[in-house]
Amino acid sequence: MKKFLVFILVAALSAGFAAAQESDGIGITAGLEFGISDVTSDASQPYLWASLGYENSFGDLDFSTGLALDVGFGDESYQDLYFDLALGYNIGLGGSSTLSLLLANNMYFAISSEADDIIAGILKPGVMFTQETGAGDIFVTAEVPVAYLYFGADMFFGIDITAGWNSTFGLGFDATGHIQLSDEFGDDNKGFTGLDLTVFYEAGSIYFEVAASIPFINEGAGPSSFFDFSLPNGISVTPLFGYTIIPGLQVYASCKFFNIGIKDADIGITPAIGVTYSF
Repeated sequence: MKKFLVFILVAALSAGFAAAQESDGIGITAGLEFGISDVTSDASQPYLWASLGYENSFGDLDFSTGLALDVGFGDESYQDLYFDLALGYNIGLGGSSTLSLLLANNMYFAISSEADDIIAGILKPGVMFTQETGAGDIFVTAEVPVAYLYFGADMFFGIDITAGWNSTFGLGFDATGHIQLSDEFGDDNKGFTGLDLTVFYEAGSIYFEVAASIPFINEGAGPSSFFDFSLPNGISVTPLFGYTIIPGLQVYASCKFFNIGIKDADIGITPAIGVTYSF
C-alpha cells in the first residue's frame, strides 16, 4: 500500500471548495499531483495522483464525496483507488453553537495487487460541537472508526478525538488523538496510538500548512495506520505551500519527511507539486 499523506489532498480540496463557494461555483474540485516517493531510497519512484471531489450543503445537511487514483511508475508500479463519502447534519444550539452528526465512509482498493483481499473499508460515525467566538470557531469532534473490511482481517474499531480552532484572521490548528480499542493486531498496537497535528495560515491568495503525525506505541507505524490507508511510518512532518492564481485555481508544493525516530531507518523524503481547480 502506498504511504501518501491524504491530508495534503484534503487541504488543497478544502481551499478549492471555499473558493468555489465564494465564486458561486457548484462545488466540484478536480486535482492533479505529481511527486517522487522516498527520494532517498533505492525504491524511489514517481507517482501521479488524480482526484475529483464534490461538496455542497442542502439546508442543514452537508454532503461531500471524492474519488482519487494513485498511480506509481517504476519497477514496483501500482494503481490504488480511494473513495470517500461524508454526511453531516447540523443542529443549531442557540445563536453561536452547533452540534453536527457525522457519518463518513472511506474505502481503499489495491487494484494492481495480486492478493486475494485487496479492499479496505472504514465507517466513521461521529459528532462535532462548534462554538463561535469573537476570535473564531472552536470545535471538538469524536469519531468511532470501524474497519468493516481490512484485507481479510476481522472487524476492529477505535476512537478519534479532535480539537481545533479556526481564527478570524487566517490562523488555525487542530490535533487528533487516536485510540485503538481492538486487539486484532496485538497488544503492541492497542491503546493510545498517537497524535496528528496541523497548523495552517491563510492570507488572501496564500496558504501555508505544517502537518505532523506522531506515533506513541509502535514507532514503525503511523498513529492511526489501521484506520488511515496513507499514513507513513514513524514521525512525519509535511510543510505545504499553496497559492490561488485566480478564484478556483490553486497550485501547491509540499515535502513530506517521514521515518523520523525509527531506529536504523533513513529519513524518507517525498516532494510533490499539484494543482486543483474548483467550479
